[in-house]
Order: sequence, then C-alpha cells, then structure tokens
Amino acid sequence: MDLPNMNTANRFHAFSNTLVLLGAGALCFFGVDFYLSEASSFNQWKKEGNFALLSIDANGGLAPLPRSYVRQTAALEMCNEALIAPIKPFYEAASVRMTAEACRAQAQKALAGTPSWGLAHFSLARAEFESGNREASIAAYVVSGQTAPNEGWITQKRVLLALDIGIDDAVRPVFEQDIRLLLSEPRLAAWLAQVYLALPQHRDAIVTAAETGSQNDKAKFLSSIRRTMRAAS
Repeated sequence: MDLPNMNTANRFHAFSNTLVLLGAGALCFFGVDFYLSEASSFNQWKKEGNFALLSIDANGGLAPLPRSYVRQTAALEMCNEALIAPIKPFYEAASVRMTAEACRAQAQKALAGTPSWGLAHFSLARAEFESGNREASIAAYVVSGQTAPNEGWITQKRVLLALDIGIDDAVRPVFEQDIRLLLSEPRLAAWLAQVYLALPQHRDAIVTAAETGSQNDKAKFLSSIRRTMRAAS
C-alpha cells in the first residue's frame, strides 16, 4: 500500500537533485563567463593615454565590456584617455578613427545597461566628437551634464571636451554650470586656473563662463590663477 508513495518520493528526490546539479552547472558557466569577461578587459586595460591608444590599436579594437561597475569604469576611462592621447595627432588617422568607433560602441553598450550613467554619456560624447559627429557629441555632452552635474572629475573632462567642441548656444548652459561647480571647490578651481593658463586660446570662454558664478567664487579663481603663475615662475 505504501509503494506508490515511495516511488513518488524517490522521483521527487531525483528531480530535486537534477535541479541542484543544473543550478550548480549554470552558476559555474556564468562564473567562468564573468571571469573571462573581466580578465579580458583587465589584460587590455591601460590607464595612460598613449599606452591606451597603442593597446586598442594593437588589439584591433576593445575587449568585450566587462560586467562589474568598477571594470566598466576602467574600460570607459581607457577610451577617454586614448582619445586625447598626446600621440594622437601624430598617429595614423585610420587607427584613431577605429578607436573612436570602438569606444562609441562600448559607451553605447554601457548605456544600454545603465541609461543614466553620466560617465558613459561623456564617453559617448567624446567618441562621437572624435568620429566627427559634432551634433551627436553635443547631444551626449548635454545628457552627461544632466546625469552627472556634481561629479567634479567628470566635470573636468566635460570642460575640456566643451572647449574642443566650441562654446555655442547648445553647449554654453552645461559649460557654465560646470565652470561654476569647478569654482566652488578650491582644488577644482586650482585645476581650472591651470587650464586657463595652459590654453590661452580659450581664456575668453572660461572667463565669460566664470562671470556667471558668485563674486566670492570669481575672487577665489583669480587667486588660484595668481598662485599658479607664481608657482610656475
């Protein structure tokens, strides 16, 4: 009379064991896939711009976008640095174009997973600009300003990109917002003073944007410029 119940119990245990084995196999598969993705990105990753550009060119593109936020940030930053590498003006135009296109695709993939990521929008803006797509670059630049308005290190990158793009009516609101943020923090104001002195062709644009800040911030900016000039003399 108990045999049917025993058979049911045995079948249930066998089914449970199968599920456990399948689950373990799936975890193993995804764990290996995750590791390979991270390792591939790590092996290619270079922080300094010249080496980043050389690495991307030597590999014929970029490693697959890693899964973790930390590694994705490093991958995007590799692109950001490669596209402003000191050797870029002397590098083969086709290689620079390939790098920009690979970086654009990478930024788009990052945004597919995290649509509000300010750094990824900036990376897209920089890649679009280096690809010759000014309007697309401005659109991504503006969204970066909206999604990461208070992150000083991204703001620094955005200011340099804005100076490259050119300050027009579409760029100006974010550029002025970013300049005000830089002026509000002494360390960032000191960095802006260095940019002001290093790029004389952009001084008018920087000063015009600085005029939208508070009197106190403008005074601190002038002090930063004087300190930077004294340090350089």
